[in-house]
Amino acid sequence: MAKIKTYQQSKLVTPASRLDTTGIVRAGQAQSRSLLGIARVADQLGDIAYQRGETEALKKSANDAQTTELTRDPETNQVRLPENMPSGSRIYDENFRKTILAKYSTELQVDISRNLQEIGTDNRYDLENYKTKTGEYRTSLLNSVDPRVQNSTALYFDRLERQYFNKISDDH
Repeated sequence: MAKIKTYQQSKLVTPASRLDTTGIVRAGQAQSRSLLGIARVADQLGDIAYQRGETEALKKSANDAQTTELTRDPETNQVRLPENMPSGSRIYDENFRKTILAKYSTELQVDISRNLQEIGTDNRYDLENYKTKTGEYRTSLLNSVDPRVQNSTALYFDRLERQYFNKISDDH
């Protein structure tokens, strides 16, 4: 009997380096460019929304701070900061604190000017007593003001006190 040869199928495997992938690459590049464009637009929209939100928060916090009344100590008549100042790090909180501190500093400066003028008027003929009284007032004032405005208050006090002292000493 004759032997029948079995049919063997030959398969040809092409190496991957020979495959033409330019179409796939082009499609991937087009899609990535499209997604990058969408990301840029979303980023710009986020920036615009943040800026608008920031503007609104700044307006509202400034308005709220301006309408907030500063109280005075009943014993010393010195201006005090509100008890319920926001302590967060949001735009609103930071701007509210900044505006209230500016308002507080302005009130302190008005008080300093008025009190130094009174001390100067009462002691216009006694420079030693003027220096003593202003020194005592400066110490008590700086011990009682908020630490965040202490340096600026001291600088303002010293500048104004020198002006009053020079005016009094020139009058002699």
